[in-house]
Amino acid sequence: MKKYLLTTALLACGISTASASSNEVYEAQPLSATLSHSVTLNGKSYLSASEHLLTGVAITDAKTGTTYILTGEVVAELEPLINAQEFAAAHNLELVYVRANRAIFAAQPGTELNAFKAHIEGLAGVTSTQFGIDIEGLESE
Repeated sequence: MKKYLLTTALLACGISTASASSNEVYEAQPLSATLSHSVTLNGKSYLSASEHLLTGVAITDAKTGTTYILTGEVVAELEPLINAQEFAAAHNLELVYVRANRAIFAAQPGTELNAFKAHIEGLAGVTSTQFGIDIEGLESE
């Protein structure tokens, strides 16, 4: 009886060891060395190959490795009584979209987007701003 129990126990240990070792092990791959510039956009950390943030520049989420494209747009939340079309005309901004008190303004080609966002953020009547990024073909704020 002891031999039977001992044999069964050894067999069970062998099976559990074999099943534990059959799991695949994945090696973490580092992000590309070309992504040497760290930037913070909309409260998240990203890496970029370019030190200048321009329309079309690819940024990579530092945590997930997901790549996004800068749209060249800034989403601005305006004070409730401000008319976005009048605001854009008064400040020589290209208004792309407006809904309620949110407006999307597009930068001119070649404009450094940090400076563009800071300019809009500094205007009277703007309560908050975010960079526009392209996520898998869908524009997002």
